[in-house]
Amino acid sequence: ISCDWSSDVCSSDLFKDVAETIMDKLRGGSARRDIVTIVGMAGQGKTTLAKTIYNDPLIQYDFHISAWCCISQVYKKRKLLLDILSHIVTRDTIITMSDEDLGERLWKCLKGHKYLIVIDDIWDSKAWYDIERFFPDDNNGSRIMFTSRIHDVALQVKPNSNPLHLRP
Repeated sequence: ISCDWSSDVCSSDLFKDVAETIMDKLRGGSARRDIVTIVGMAGQGKTTLAKTIYNDPLIQYDFHISAWCCISQVYKKRKLLLDILSHIVTRDTIITMSDEDLGERLWKCLKGHKYLIVIDDIWDSKAWYDIERFFPDDNNGSRIMFTSRIHDVALQVKPNSNPLHLRP
């Protein structure tokens, strides 16, 4: 693990073990596309921890494509697709596309690549179900990482899982 522990959130041993666990889940495990979820109260450091991990050189090296987007309480499918795609292609080339064309373009861009997509602050599993089909599973270790305040959202997105809860 090579996290930059200089940030306030990651500098404590309290979050260091959680970060190491998350990095292990992102870099190891099944070759199938998998979902890793960080759950905790507002202001607890979920986003900061996820950003530190996302920007870690080992994580960036491991994935061919990486993208970050934030959903929040009210989401729009189009904005979500544009946010993700703008990390991969020039925004000018996609801004006029329909939602369905955006999704198809995302799928084509990700197909065959090992990718990490971070979806920050998801409040409703419907947001995931609206875009899930645009993330191919090529058995190459691709990962989706969510942050959420709501434990049930994590379980709806990935039943029978153990979301990682940040300790207060």
